[in-house]
Amino acid sequence: MTTDKDEGGLGLVRGVTMAAPLVRRSVKLIDGDWPNNGEVIVGKLAAAKLGSDDDSLAIGNRISFEGRRWKISGRFTAGGAAY
Repeated sequence: MTTDKDEGGLGLVRGVTMAAPLVRRSVKLIDGDWPNNGEVIVGKLAAAKLGSDDDSLAIGNRISFEGRRWKISGRFTAGGAAY
């Protein structure tokens, strides 16, 4: 996974739908919007886990993985869980 500002790191990527908070009640959108096509939301602690800074994973930035570039539309928290 790479961002506009760094060379990359290893991260966990998971697809979600609008039903995710119904199944995983600890998942809460804390900033921005739920993703549309070509967009992702990132965990509140993702930058620290990737050895990056929060600015790299700011809303509006783009990240690359799986051969595509994705726009960051929001940030979420998961109550300490690794979602």
